[in-house]
Amino acid sequence: MEYNFLLLEGQNLLYDNKGKLCSLNKESLEILTKEYTLISNTIPHENSLVSEIVDLVKNNETIVSFEKVTSALKEIDNDRIVSHLKREDYRKISYPIITRTEHIKKYLINYSFLFSVDTFLSASSFQGIELDSWYQ
Repeated sequence: MEYNFLLLEGQNLLYDNKGKLCSLNKESLEILTKEYTLISNTIPHENSLVSEIVDLVKNNETIVSFEKVTSALKEIDNDRIVSHLKREDYRKISYPIITRTEHIKKYLINYSFLFSVDTFLSASSFQGIELDSWYQ
């Protein structure tokens, strides 16, 4: 499956323009020509997705990866630790995120081309998955 690739840096989404990273904006939005867009905070090694992802993305607006929490979790109340949580019971959102291109375009226009994963997921209907690797 082919997809557009956007690299997240801060709140900006960058695209490759002849070997140079450029910020996505209203004037460059037309470079997103594929049906799906992959957003990541690192550059992928290959341009193919595992088959499980291809099947899921066809039936969802957005696919989000979750990974195991590796650091200690605490419940805090009034600036005091009230309990230690079992990290095995929790997952954190990780990258990459795959979304329908029309959805990310609408989101970026509505949010002045600034990307926040929290705001994006609040504006999305998404399915979360947990995989060791998104790439074959």
